Amino acid sequence: MRFLIHFVALNLLFASVSIQAVVMPLQDRVLFRATDSEKRLLIVNNDSHAPVLLQSWVDDGRSDDISKEKNYPFAVIPAVVRMTPGKIINLKILPTEKVHGLPEDRESLFWVNLYEIPGLKRNPQLNNANKMEIGLKTQLKIIYRPFKKNMDINNIGKGLEIKLSESKHSLELDNPSPYYVTPVLLKIKSSSGEQSLKLGMDRMIAPFSQKHFNLPEVIKSKSIAVEYTLVDDAGKDASFTKLINI
Repeated sequence: MRFLIHFVALNLLFASVSIQAVVMPLQDRVLFRATDSEKRLLIVNNDSHAPVLLQSWVDDGRSDDISKEKNYPFAVIPAVVRMTPGKIINLKILPTEKVHGLPEDRESLFWVNLYEIPGLKRNPQLNNANKMEIGLKTQLKIIYRPFKKNMDINNIGKGLEIKLSESKHSLELDNPSPYYVTPVLLKIKSSSGEQSLKLGMDRMIAPFSQKHFNLPEVIKSKSIAVEYTLVDDAGKDASFTKLINI
C-alpha cells in the first residue's frame, strides 16, 4: 500500500506530529480475474472518537483527477461514504466495459484510492491545543488477471533473469512472465562484502519488462550471489538465490 498526504486544516505552533491513517483496508491488494463479476474490499475506521468521510476511486496510480474514473476498467461503489467511529464497510469493485480492452496475455495494474477526510473530535480539553488535521490518501493495487492459471511463485522466481549493468552501478531484473513481480528484498554478496539494495515504492516489475535497482557500491568481484525475496498472491514471501559470473 502507498500513503499520500493532503493537508486539510493547519493549526501548528509547537508540536511533534504523528501521521497515521485511520481508515485502513483489511488487505493490501485486490486480484481481479476475468471470470469475476465483482470484488469486495473491507475498510475499517480505526478512530474511536470521530467519523471519517471516505472518498474512493480507481486510476492508474498517477492521476488525482477522480473525474477520469470512467476512463478506467474498474469502479468503486459507494464512491463517497461517511464512516462512524469503528465502523467497517464493504466497498464493491466492479468492472466497466473498458475491461474488455485490456491485454489478454498479461496482467494489468490499477490502483484503488481511499481518501479520508477526518471529522472533528469534540473534546473541550483540545480546544486550545496545538493541532494539525490532515487528509490521507491510501492506495492499494488492483491486479487484473485475464487468464485462469494461478501464479507459481517458485517458477517465476527461478525464471527471473538477473544481471549487472555495463557500468556495474545497478542490477537489472528481467521478468519474462505475464505476472507482476514484487520484490521485497534484494541483496548482493561477494568477496567484497554484502550490499542491500533500496527498492523504493516503485518496485513492481511489469510483465515482460525489466527494472534497474541502483547499487550502493560498484561491484569489483568476479562473481556475486544475488539473494532476492518475492511476494506471491497470498502475500507470502518466497526467497531465492542466484550466482552470477561477471
